[in-house]
Formats: sequence, structure tokens, C-alpha cells
Amino acid sequence: MDRLRSPAPAAGITRATAIKTLAGLVVAGLPSLRAGTASATETAEASKKRAEPESTDHDSAIRFGRRQRDPSRPGPVAVVDLLDAESFFETTVAYAGAIEKSRLFAGDFSGFVVAGIDTASDARKREHALTPTASALDRRGQPLPDGKRPGGGAPEMLDYLTGSWRRETERLSGRQTARRVLAGHSYAGLFTLFSLQKQSDDWDDFIAIDPSLWWDGRRWADEFRETRPGQWAGKRVYLAYAERPRRGAVGALDRSGPVKKRIAEVLRRGGAEVIVRRFPDEVHGTVFWPAMYDAMKNFWLRMP
Repeated sequence: MDRLRSPAPAAGITRATAIKTLAGLVVAGLPSLRAGTASATETAEASKKRAEPESTDHDSAIRFGRRQRDPSRPGPVAVVDLLDAESFFETTVAYAGAIEKSRLFAGDFSGFVVAGIDTASDARKREHALTPTASALDRRGQPLPDGKRPGGGAPEMLDYLTGSWRRETERLSGRQTARRVLAGHSYAGLFTLFSLQKQSDDWDDFIAIDPSLWWDGRRWADEFRETRPGQWAGKRVYLAYAERPRRGAVGALDRSGPVKKRIAEVLRRGGAEVIVRRFPDEVHGTVFWPAMYDAMKNFWLRMP
């Protein structure tokens, strides 16, 4: 097992990023990269002798899974940059495998690479790293106690993902990248839209699942607009929203209906192919799983 260090930290997440690779990538397996004490999915050979977890002071890591659709025909891959990987990595890798094995597979690449970064180990750091502005307001639009203003680290996180993060994941992939995908839920969904607005050329597809459009009193979301003609031409954007209120929050949390509609309209005017899905039976905390599969199905399956 090799241990490599990323040359730059994720904004507000960690001082350094630990990368663990599993030796002997195999076609049938889905090796992963995990942080310090997290267990790793192992190959059959590696599982015979399980290494003791190493102690580290790192808060995040790259998790990495690769599939190869046809081992006799190596080719380019689609890389999915997945935020909040400590919660969603295994599921996303499983979805990628199911999509690849389907006879309806319509991707113009040989397989998927899922490259996920842990972002939720510390709620305050995550909030800072994934939000585009500082905010003195809570999700209900009420002033925070003591005027606290968390947030605003998204620009630095974006620099990290398009810089050292990308170099490391492409090196680990060892393949030409056919498509690059950015996917996130909640704050990470907001970050996905921020990245789409600021540096859309760095990804081909964007998956924003129940993005936290309420952030900063919806100020940033209200200002989401096209800045040049055809700004998102050729981009695909999947927007998913949970519609079942969380317990005790009926009518209190989601006042972003007009913003949701306007963002989709702005993206379409800018040339993006936009898919909007609403999930009436899902709450914010459960919508990722059906939405992520629906996004991948719509992007990479040829529906009859």
C-alpha cells in the first residue's frame, strides 16, 4: 500500500491530504482511497493480511475507485469528483458499476473513476470550505448569535480541486479523461453551482443535489446569472430537490422556489442542457441516493 501526500490542502478542510492506494488494481474490483483510520475495500489478495489503520492528524482524504468496462480495450475514463465522499463514496461507486454493466450504457468512455474528497468530518470546516460567501444569517434567514459569519472558503476549495487535486487523481487514474463530473449534495451542491458559475470549463457535467440555496439569505443564489453569451454551452447540469419537509420544519426551511426556477432558466439561456428533478417523498437527508442514480442514468444510459 502506497501513501502519497497531496501538494496542497483543501481550503478549510485539512492541513494536508493523505492518499492511500490499494496495490494491484483489478478489473473486477473497486479499490478505494480512505483517510487514516477508515477501513478500505481490499482486493482478495490484500484481504489476507489486513494492515492496522494508521493514526493521522488529517481531516480528509481522496477516496478513489476505478472500473474498467472492457479490459481488452483500455481507453479514456469519466472522472467523477465527489464531495462528501465519507457519506456517499461506496454508493456512487456501486452506481457507476451498475451503469457500466447495463446493456443500455451510452458513455463514450471505457469506465468510471470515482474520486471523492471527505468534507464532512468537521461541520464548521465543511461549512466554510463549501460556501461562496460569509453569512451572518441562519437557514431561516435569522441573524446568527453574536454576529458570527462562517463561510466563504469556496474560492480556495475551487483552486484546490482544479489544481493539486486534479493532478493527483489523474495520475492515480492512469488514463486519459474523457469527461469530468462534479457532484455534491447540500452545501456541496451549492459549491457545485458556484464552480459551474466561476470555472465551468473545468468540468463537463455538474450534479447539484438539493443545494443549500438558502445560504446567506439566498444572496449568492439570487445573483446567479449568465455573464457572457453561451457561457454554459455544451455543459450538462442535473438539479435535484427534495420536497418533503423535515420533521418540525414545515414551511420554515424552503423559501427558495423562485430561485430554483430562475437558476434553471439562466442555465438554459446560457446554453446548458439542464435536467430538473423533484423528489416529493424525500427529505434533504435522504435525497442523495435516488437523485445520484437518476443523474447517472440520465447522463449515461440510452433509455428505451
